[in-house]
Amino acid sequence: MRPRYTTCVIFILFSFVTFSTCQSQVNGAVKGSETHYIPSPEILARIHDQTTRSSAATAQGDAALTAGKYEHAVGLYQKALDIAWDDRALLGLAEAYERLNRQNDALRTYHQLAHPKPLHFGSIGADPTTRMRYVLLLLKNDRWSEALEEYKAALNPKNPTLSSYFLKSSSEFSPERPDWARLESMAHLLLGTVRPGHKEIDREEFVTHLKRAAQLQPADPTVRLYLADGLRNADHTAEAKREYRTAEILAANDPEVKALAHSRYVETVVKVEAANDTAGKKK
Repeated sequence: MRPRYTTCVIFILFSFVTFSTCQSQVNGAVKGSETHYIPSPEILARIHDQTTRSSAATAQGDAALTAGKYEHAVGLYQKALDIAWDDRALLGLAEAYERLNRQNDALRTYHQLAHPKPLHFGSIGADPTTRMRYVLLLLKNDRWSEALEEYKAALNPKNPTLSSYFLKSSSEFSPERPDWARLESMAHLLLGTVRPGHKEIDREEFVTHLKRAAQLQPADPTVRLYLADGLRNADHTAEAKREYRTAEILAANDPEVKALAHSRYVETVVKVEAANDTAGKKK
């Protein structure tokens, strides 16, 4: 499991607010110096206690969500947020609302993540995978303009995890001419290829998103190529080989994609043959 830094973010930000509003509880620094306030041990202890209790409630909410106890998860995430700001709790709350089909509550919560209030900073709302979940929910509720706006906002050219295929797609869409299937497909494609920075994702979940993207855009060779890669990574070798062949055929007018599909098909075949040879020698 990757380390999570949300508690540190909460600690720093909450400290800033506390130090700015509790001057009577801190020691004033020399006028003109760069450091204006020095936190007292009492303030530090209180903040540590709040963030610890909030993180514990969030972890309990995650467990309830995984177990399918969505109403219970909602209560736990709300408890965490009542104690201290935690973007992990807010994301969990949005997902729990979705599972309960509480569409308006889920939309409101995703919006809070994507557009946090001042001092409610965090990495999860800025993560493109979070934005894509918000995009899919907006599309589900027939809110094209907002979905497109959020999609474009997620495509930061400085993000190394986003390929040029996603960055170029931003200019393909028009607010006046909705292309629902294409945008939904692109959102699923991103969720199937970009690993979130805040949690681990099972490879089968990536494949589920990729298959949905290909279902929506069956004639797009790049989408089929991404699907083939996802299948190969999940050890679905036979399916991956078929998808590489399909991508190669569809990419008749795209030499780059055609070459990639062909080379990866060959790599997959060679890998399978090598594995079979190894297994045969062991018998």
